[in-house]
Amino acid sequence: MIGIALLTVITSMCAQEEAIIYVGDPMCSWCYGVSEELQVLKESNPQLPFEIIVGGLRDGGGEEWNQAFKQFLHEHWEEIGHQTGMKFSYDLLEKDEFDYNTEPACRAVVVAMDLDKRLAFSFFKRTQKKFYFDNEDPKDVDFYKSICEGLGMSFITFSNKFNSEESKRKTKTEFLKAQQLGISSFPTVLLRKNGEYYLIAAGFTRSDDMQRTLDKYLQNLD
Repeated sequence: MIGIALLTVITSMCAQEEAIIYVGDPMCSWCYGVSEELQVLKESNPQLPFEIIVGGLRDGGGEEWNQAFKQFLHEHWEEIGHQTGMKFSYDLLEKDEFDYNTEPACRAVVVAMDLDKRLAFSFFKRTQKKFYFDNEDPKDVDFYKSICEGLGMSFITFSNKFNSEESKRKTKTEFLKAQQLGISSFPTVLLRKNGEYYLIAAGFTRSDDMQRTLDKYLQNLD
């Protein structure tokens, strides 16, 4: 059940510390659209850890890069930009070939979480901007060089971990976490409290609406 009801609880899969949980994918366009709203929510609740679970929107890609798909993306991004105010570029859609595989971008976030959880959301947002506004390819490890440098992360360490089998396995585990929570669409925001999970937002939601729902849970579940 959704609302104030409990979502599926997977007690063994992660720590039970009270936290805001963001389930998303850096190459999910609505996740890009909601990114500044989430930043406000995060900054407004410094007492709550802000954790990320990457969901794997298009794990392995496979979508045929044809005119119909490119037209769908163009119209979808225009709609999101109109509703959210986020800026998109469309040069990517002029390419003859592109594999919309979101696993590498998700894996990059997993590596960033391993290196410094405090910087993970900033890394996530910078990855989104570099893809959606700069239209660079997140599958290429060099895509992340300027992001690592901007956040003070070692790119050599990042690169080694990004290409490792261990990080690929960890990323698949993250996808499984999202599935175990019953989440199949992104962005989704949860509150974890007393070992249980409560829905804060599913899809694009303004920060003030998320805050009202969060406050309700925090007050009613004490």
